[in-house]
Amino acid sequence: MIADYRDVLAKLDATRKHRADRNAQLEATQAELLKLSQRLGQLESARVADATARDTAVADRDVAATRFRQLATGVFAVDSRLAAGQGTETVRGALDAARQVAALWPNIPYEASDLGNALHRVSEAFHTAAGQLSSCSTGR
Repeated sequence: MIADYRDVLAKLDATRKHRADRNAQLEATQAELLKLSQRLGQLESARVADATARDTAVADRDVAATRFRQLATGVFAVDSRLAAGQGTETVRGALDAARQVAALWPNIPYEASDLGNALHRVSEAFHTAAGQLSSCSTGR
């Protein structure tokens, strides 16, 4: 009977130790689950931000391609003596044509301030020419 009692106590002690180990394992797993849930939230947020940035970039690219297509199929291609107007029917074609122009004119400034300065010079030239034409027509 004493042996049975000791066996029962030993089994009970082993069961308690096993339960304590499982509880520790459960706590560790729950902590890991919390970390993984937080990481999942961060990744989901990054995915949404990346998708938004991608959609914005695609829209910006399409606007630029459309504008370049308008320029390349108009007087720009004729005035520049470039064959940029060819193959610009698609966004890809327009972007390839823009790359061609950039490769042919690597030193042409294109920043907003450069474009503003160029527009100002064109405006001044226009007004000068208009003034000269005006004086020619009144001088007759």
